[in-house]
Amino acid sequence: MTENKFSFTIVFAFQNGTPLFKGFTLETMISKRLAAKYRVLVLNPKDLNFYTIRQMEEPITQQEINEVIRKHYNGAMLADEFVFEVFDSSNKKIFATRFDAREKMPIEASNNKSIYTTYSWAFDLPENLIN
Repeated sequence: MTENKFSFTIVFAFQNGTPLFKGFTLETMISKRLAAKYRVLVLNPKDLNFYTIRQMEEPITQQEINEVIRKHYNGAMLADEFVFEVFDSSNKKIFATRFDAREKMPIEASNNKSIYTTYSWAFDLPENLIN
C-alpha cells in the first residue's frame, strides 16, 4: 500500500566521469510522527569504511543537509559510494541503503559531458509511524 510508504529522492551530477552528490530534492511525507531526518556517510577508499560527514554527524533534515553541502562542500560532495540513513523523530534509524554512484553513472557521463540525474528509494513505514 503506497499510503504506508515513505520515499526520498537525491540528485547526482556526473561530470567527466566523476560522481557528485548534490543533495536531496524530494521526500514523500505521509506521517507527522515521522519528521524524517537523514545522515549521509561516505566510503573512505583507503580503509573501505564508511564515515559520517563533517557538519552532518547527527541526523538532520534534507534542507539542513543541502545547506551544509552548499556552504561547506561547494555545492557537491565527491565520493564513489554513499550510505543514506533515515531516522524518525526520536532519532531511531528506520532505513538505510548503500549507493554505489560509480556503478549507477549514466554511460553518457563518461564522455566529457555533465549529466544530472535523480535516484529515489521507497520503503514501508513501521506501524508506530503510520497516522
